[in-house]
Amino acid sequence: MENNNRLRDIVKKQLVIIGIIILLVCLGLSGCSNLLCDKNKFIGVWNGTYHSILLENTSANITFLSDGTYSANIALKPESGTWEIKDGKIVKIDMNNSMTVYTYHFSELDKSLILNSTTIYEKWIMMKK
Repeated sequence: MENNNRLRDIVKKQLVIIGIIILLVCLGLSGCSNLLCDKNKFIGVWNGTYHSILLENTSANITFLSDGTYSANIALKPESGTWEIKDGKIVKIDMNNSMTVYTYHFSELDKSLILNSTTIYEKWIMMKK
């Protein structure tokens, strides 16, 4: 009888451990981290307007690729470089190694994007194509 009780206790403990493992695996597979989710939201072609001290309401587009590169046109002037999400901001480095850090906000089911530079007056208001 004592052996049966010990066996039951061992089986209960194993079931609890298996249940915890299954729960952790399910939680791990249930979604992406905020960083990955945000990165995926950026990927694609965005059209809209660019605003700065020199250019106000200027037609612009930017394409963010999953490999961490981007290409953009501001008033028909091409630009390209790399981008990444870091500390909850997007960091854009152009081909001249000029770095700009932006806060970002998505709306309209992630089809609308606003980028605000953290250092200079520069703002992108974009819609996903």
